[in-house]
Amino acid sequence: MTYVDYGGKYINCPFNCTVNATSFACSPDENGQTRGDWNDGKQTFQDPLPVGSTLKAVGFELLGTFNCASDSSVKTQLLILLQGEEIGNIFTVSAESTCMCANCYTNVTIPSYPVIVPLYNYSGINMLSINVMKNGICLFNVRTFLYYSLPAPITTATSSATATTSTASTSTTGGLTTTATTSSGPSTTGGGKNTPKGGLTTKQWAIIASSVTGGALVFILLFVYVRQKIARVGYVELKEGKNIDIGEIKLGERIGKGNFGEVFKGHWRGAVVAIKKLPAHNITETVMKEFHREIDLMKNLRHPNVIQFLGSCTIPPNICICTEYMPKGSLYGILHDPSVVIQWSLLKKMCMDAAKGIIYLHNSNPVILHRDLKSHNLLVDENFKVKVADFGLSTIEQTATMTACGTPCWTAPEVLRNQRYTEKADVYSFGIVMWECATRSDPYSGMPPFQVIFAVGREGLRPPIPRNCPPDFVALMTDCWAENADSRPSMETVLNKLEALEVTGWPDLAVPR
Repeated sequence: MTYVDYGGKYINCPFNCTVNATSFACSPDENGQTRGDWNDGKQTFQDPLPVGSTLKAVGFELLGTFNCASDSSVKTQLLILLQGEEIGNIFTVSAESTCMCANCYTNVTIPSYPVIVPLYNYSGINMLSINVMKNGICLFNVRTFLYYSLPAPITTATSSATATTSTASTSTTGGLTTTATTSSGPSTTGGGKNTPKGGLTTKQWAIIASSVTGGALVFILLFVYVRQKIARVGYVELKEGKNIDIGEIKLGERIGKGNFGEVFKGHWRGAVVAIKKLPAHNITETVMKEFHREIDLMKNLRHPNVIQFLGSCTIPPNICICTEYMPKGSLYGILHDPSVVIQWSLLKKMCMDAAKGIIYLHNSNPVILHRDLKSHNLLVDENFKVKVADFGLSTIEQTATMTACGTPCWTAPEVLRNQRYTEKADVYSFGIVMWECATRSDPYSGMPPFQVIFAVGREGLRPPIPRNCPPDFVALMTDCWAENADSRPSMETVLNKLEALEVTGWPDLAVPR
């Protein structure tokens, strides 16, 4: 077997790796628009097979996003051709990709098929074609496995031992690296020590028995100790966080969904509260680590425009966070509710509230980046005061390269490109929120998220400039989403310009029909 990596066009990396956006190659969307170096799904490679070999079967390994088109009911279907010959039948990709994640990739293996490719060009250039029959794909790496046979060797002597032969060769042509390996038979030649006849001695059996007994005794003692330790712990203390007895909480209706769990309206000690609860099936080590980090961040935050943390329960399976309840829900819900009349004066006030909350985060010591700022995470109380919420992806600013995260439609291009970023990434997201407020629409509506990643990160795509909007508001909005992060204003500057914004005489904002 040998394999071919398309290193010249894609990159080879494991699942959930960091991929630079230049290596995208996306099939056409519903409008026939492709992204990256799709090239009609065709790539060429130099034959890597040994001289005299015969191609017998072909298999593939694809790394990318699948089933992310707007019609998610239809699974991705692929037909792959080598030198114009179909490799197997149409292959349906059942794996689900995390389409809203900027850096989540799925590894799909297409099993090998016996093939007869009469036009295969041994020692020359061959054409591989990936045809997307339904839905869409966005690829980062394609690996082709070529299974082959060699001519039978000419034997000149006989031996009682099975011979082992192996050859290896590598070559690089035009940025395409290929490797070929063959082997036949395990080595059974002599050289090892003979096994003595007979069983173990009585002394050896005694040593084994005592070792097993001692190990079992240690395990039992450790098990009893751990059980007693857990029984004494009770509620886990999280760096002076407030622990809540789950029995004191009465859950009501579900009112939303956060990064790691569902959000319910509830009652706790006579007060109406919001309860963010992790589903039992979702409690993993990674999720718990992120959940504890959210608690650690929230419990120390105190600001009129930041959601108030009340307490938490951290005893599985009852893992939850209790915060103040915001009766009008999210800013996103208000913007998309046709029954809510929004005047420019109210919109200005809500944007200023959000800016004040972000300024508080950015002025913390050390700086706190929200990293998932969007209208869904801006909550509104009965007086239309806006508060910043959902800190599941927030982090303390670091000097090292940071991971990409958030929702692609609101995520800064440098984050999508996996470059270092600062609080200016939140400023970019705030600019998209301003656009949401001015249009009462979704940014990049109808575009699959995996295509937004490439279009924003590499092609400089931004939402269209809204009409019937104060010019100073538009200028501030476009400054916030500038390509160069250093050119974006600070949130203090954003707040000052919002305060100075003149909105008198501008018509009410209506939901588009």
